[in-house]
Amino acid sequence: MKRKAIKDERVTGEVHKLRSHSFGILFVGFMISIIVKAFVLEWELKYWLDSFLIVMVGCLYFTVRSIRAGLFLMPDKPGDVKRLKKRNLISGAAASMFWAVWMFGDDLMAKEKLDVTKSVASILVGAIIFFIGFTWLQWLMIRRSNKHAEDRLE
Repeated sequence: MKRKAIKDERVTGEVHKLRSHSFGILFVGFMISIIVKAFVLEWELKYWLDSFLIVMVGCLYFTVRSIRAGLFLMPDKPGDVKRLKKRNLISGAAASMFWAVWMFGDDLMAKEKLDVTKSVASILVGAIIFFIGFTWLQWLMIRRSNKHAEDRLE
């Protein structure tokens, strides 16, 4: 006589939590591996591209499935929406500042002579484009996710 598996919500919740933690560990491990190979060891792209592609495919899959499932939802209260917008702008600004510092550091480490004015100007333009793209993409994901969540309710 075969026994049926227990479908207790606590058990399934714990399984989901463990899967989430294991994905996080794998993600961080791959990212550390990529950063070490690319920037510390300065390996050529062909030696770490496979790890980078694995990370990107996993993240893309997770993001697309989360949007289609309607998991990125706007808050119900207007005050919470305002806080979410503020957080979105702050995270976009922080990400673009990180990108700008990274690019300027990369320019400083280059072998040829650095034209600081040209470098700063191009990095500022790039940071503005990065900021607009970053915040726009986050809002697009939230809007799409809300649309899919509403469609699932119908």
